[in-house]
Amino acid sequence: MLNKALLCCVIKNNIKWVRETIYSIQKYTDFNYRLLVVNDASKEQAITEYLKELDSQPKIENKEIEIIHNPESYGYGFSANEGIQRLKGEEYYILMNSDIFVTPNWLSEIVKSFEMNPQLGIICPATSWGAFEQSFYHAQENRLNWKEEDILKFAIKVKD
Repeated sequence: MLNKALLCCVIKNNIKWVRETIYSIQKYTDFNYRLLVVNDASKEQAITEYLKELDSQPKIENKEIEIIHNPESYGYGFSANEGIQRLKGEEYYILMNSDIFVTPNWLSEIVKSFEMNPQLGIICPATSWGAFEQSFYHAQENRLNWKEEDILKFAIKVKD
């Protein structure tokens, strides 16, 4: 089996962020993956419609999408554990929030870190909105108004 990652994205409402997150995953993930979207009983009709649209997309080899609909809201932890239980031989498990925007080569860079440091068990990427060392505090001020090109420019700046 090719190296593959299971990307588990737990969602609950907020169609704007969900669309942007999944768009960025599909556009910028350069590694074989299976995207598991766990819908924790979203009430927004737009989420339901979007997930149907997503489910009907043409299948792409090594870029699979699977959707789980919880009949009621069980919470983030329960939903994340559903993802772990659905591992099918994937080498990497990536737990994702539904309000992120990944950038080019994000997953291959994470995998490279694991391969260079086999003692690692978990990696927490940096963020523009978080606590302590994982956060770029200087990015927080306007991050809610950022567009795709702003995010990409920031990612290049931070990497350099």
